[in-house]
Amino acid sequence: MRIDIEILRILSAFGIVWFHSGISAGKDFAYSGLAFFIITSVFFAIKSINKKLIKDRFYRLLIPYFIWFLIYGFLEYFFKGTLFFEDIDFLQIILAGSSIHLWYLPFIFFVLLCLDNVDSKIKLNRFFPVSVSLIFLFLVLTSSYWRGVLFSVPIPQYAQAIPIVLIGVSVSLSCGVLNQLAVFLLIISGLFFLAYHEFWSLFESYSIAFASACLLCRSFEFSGSRWIFSISNTTMGVYLVHPLFIYLVKAIGVAGYMIPIVAFLIALIFVWVGIKLSPPSISRWLFGTASNVSNNKYQKKSV
Repeated sequence: MRIDIEILRILSAFGIVWFHSGISAGKDFAYSGLAFFIITSVFFAIKSINKKLIKDRFYRLLIPYFIWFLIYGFLEYFFKGTLFFEDIDFLQIILAGSSIHLWYLPFIFFVLLCLDNVDSKIKLNRFFPVSVSLIFLFLVLTSSYWRGVLFSVPIPQYAQAIPIVLIGVSVSLSCGVLNQLAVFLLIISGLFFLAYHEFWSLFESYSIAFASACLLCRSFEFSGSRWIFSISNTTMGVYLVHPLFIYLVKAIGVAGYMIPIVAFLIALIFVWVGIKLSPPSISRWLFGTASNVSNNKYQKKSV
């Protein structure tokens, strides 16, 4: 594992906590943390040589989704007397979850499932990444239209995330100077369009996604200490639990810029302790930890 990626993963998790904390300053940039998570998921799915990933993805993404769907649904009903968002149908409830941040898990599951089943011949076709980047450019050029339509959750979240997926796919699969140049020019053209029309939230998210994809494609390695990897392994869990701790720190009187900082630290400690004290299968179901990462307590038993 690369230490630079793990550090960025930690910072991205903090950005997501910041985005949901209610602080307006830096909110658009903080959302870019989710863009980094999407890009890394897409990149490693494309580069993976392991084709038996459906079961692992199900355990790591959908089981935590359904567990926290029930937890947040119970809390929503207990405190507010309602279960789900108003005026949305059953399918939207399943895709959005009982807390809006849960939309990411079924979304990325279906994205990765599609990428796993794309034929290798298509992936190796030089025109494929160019075609994908053309679709990205089309979505960007028409963003003023589809962003203006009042869709119910989670359609706006899905619509904003799909171009990030397209960036990850096109950059990860581009090969050769001319092929990469075509992909880069198409993506950069889209970014200039967003900047020119002052769509800053999309510009920041897609720029971070593009920069992240380029970074991941570099082959250099950085070594790092175990504690960085240990903290990085909590990031999915932090994503799942952070709304609870944002609510908690606000309830005890924490205010201003300290809300995301304190909530992030408490969530990180909570997940880290949970991973250390629970068997790998339980921590994977609750916190979405990687299947090949075990805590010290249980690793000796599996050897």
